[in-house]
Amino acid sequence: MWLEYSIKNDACYCYYCCHFSSHKLNNDDASTTIVFNNWKKALGKNTGLTKHASSQTHITPTKNYFSCKQREKTNSNVLHKLDFGRVIQIRKNRDRLIKICSTLHLLAPQMISYREHDECERYVNSTYS
Repeated sequence: MWLEYSIKNDACYCYYCCHFSSHKLNNDDASTTIVFNNWKKALGKNTGLTKHASSQTHITPTKNYFSCKQREKTNSNVLHKLDFGRVIQIRKNRDRLIKICSTLHLLAPQMISYREHDECERYVNSTYS
């Protein structure tokens, strides 16, 4: 149900428009009003709640609400995607680190150089100049 009632304010609020609207609503226009307390016009054909329910300013937040619920069900929200990407990056980094450590573990006890040692003139001049 998209209507919420406040006993304190004696008014109805549109849940979708209050929580899922992408722009500030203009309360002067009857079609965009999210606070409704004119009970005589509440259920008129082209007034009140009926007019609000058919307005574009209500339809868009309604779609936003249902797409949010769908994303919650499928775990396809932004935080889940970022977390999943982070997990993949951590796995890749661990695989690389394991390869590097296993290479060092092999070379260190045998006192083998970690890189190629080339003392030719071309290599020395290009590296240190």
